[in-house]
Amino acid sequence: MGDEDMENEPSDEEMANDDEETVPEPEGEMGEQYNEMMHDGEVSEDDFLGKVFGNIFSESKVDRILKNYFAINENEKKFITEKKQIKKQINESRVKTSIVEINRLSESLNQRKVAKDIIKNFPEVNFVGKTNKGNLVFENKNKQLKVSPSGKIL
Repeated sequence: MGDEDMENEPSDEEMANDDEETVPEPEGEMGEQYNEMMHDGEVSEDDFLGKVFGNIFSESKVDRILKNYFAINENEKKFITEKKQIKKQINESRVKTSIVEINRLSESLNQRKVAKDIIKNFPEVNFVGKTNKGNLVFENKNKQLKVSPSGKIL
């Protein structure tokens, strides 16, 4: 090593300064706003990040404008709530008839309990019937779920 190589190498002080963590400055439009706000002392870093995340995850301007075009009046609200109530009643009656069928077709208490839990927790699942092996069959979106006589979900 010659004297020339020593001149280009950083000193111990410079290396110590490089080891300290440096926070990269944000770039782009948000970076400019960040720099202006932070250097002017307008807002703290937490407040700035809160505003940024608020802008990202809040309702967009387009959504707010579109809402004005699709205002729902009282008659429409009543119709929607009536429709939801009718749908709820239909689901409740379907669940009741399914539970009656499950009670009639189940071979064990475990099978009955698991099948009832499925119907109550997932009202969109339809009870289809019982296989020749004693499994209770449920269906949702062309996918089948079976409950064995021992209460296992297949």
